[in-house]
Amino acid sequence: RLDEAVYRGKDDLGRPFLIRARSGVQQTSADPRLVLSGLSARLQMEEGLARVAGDQGVYDLEAETLFVDGPVQVTRTDGYRLVTGDMLVDIPARSMVGRGRVEGVHPLGRFEGDELKVDLGSRVVTLDGNTKMRINP
Repeated sequence: RLDEAVYRGKDDLGRPFLIRARSGVQQTSADPRLVLSGLSARLQMEEGLARVAGDQGVYDLEAETLFVDGPVQVTRTDGYRLVTGDMLVDIPARSMVGRGRVEGVHPLGRFEGDELKVDLGSRVVTLDGNTKMRINP
């Protein structure tokens, strides 16, 4: 059992990431999965930091993936904010997939949809299902 756990690393491009949890449990040393509570993650990007926060989730040390049980909040320093259901963050691929309703804001307006896919490197966000977007003049 871990209290106030912090895991630091670098992605394939050498950019740092940090995963922090209020507590964590690894069932055995042979199991690469850490079950985390009160978690947050920071991913360094060219435009600044991306932050992901949720109540609980699982970090896989071998795959370098973080599954966050919803609701999940994502913010970026360049003005993007969203809330969604469960989310899978793939650190080496610098991608996120959100399951469940997503709602958010960006510098040009608001968006919502049933599913979210994000490529953090290219800054491409894809919304699927019942998608709505409002662009402010």
